Amino acid sequence: MRGNGMLLLLAVLMAAMCSCGGGGCTPGLQDPEGVDTGIAKQIKQTYLKEFLSDYPKATVKDAWIVKYYGTYNGCVVVMMGDNYTGYTDALWGMEVAGVAFKFKDGNSIRAWKDGKFYTLQAAYEQGLLTQEDLTNIADIHEKNY
Repeated sequence: MRGNGMLLLLAVLMAAMCSCGGGGCTPGLQDPEGVDTGIAKQIKQTYLKEFLSDYPKATVKDAWIVKYYGTYNGCVVVMMGDNYTGYTDALWGMEVAGVAFKFKDGNSIRAWKDGKFYTLQAAYEQGLLTQEDLTNIADIHEKNY
C-alpha cells in the first residue's frame, strides 16, 4: 500500500506540473488574461493553418498562447506553443527597428492581425507595429520570459 501511495503522489505532482506548463507537458489550455476568448480561438485556428498544417489531426486544443504581449493598432502580439513543435534550449536574439529581443529557446514572438501571423520585423515593415510598440513588447518580454 505504501508503494501505491507514492505512485499516486507522483502522478498528482506530474499532473500539476503539466497543468502549469512544467515538465515539457501541455500547459493548461487557459489563455492568458487580456486575450478575448473569440480572438484567442481565431489566433489558434490561424496557427494551425500556418504552422501545423503537416499535422492533419491537430486541433485548437493542440495550440495555446504562451504569452500575450498586448494589442497594438488591432495587431495582437503573442508567443505561441503547441503539442508538435520541439524547441531547442539555445539562447538567441534579434533586433527590430533598433529594439533588441532575447530568447531562451527556439520560440519567438509573433504578431497576428486579420487571420494572419507576421514576424515582428514584417509587422514593423508593414506598419502594423511602431518602434514604440516594439519597445513596449520588448519590456514586457524581458520582465516575464
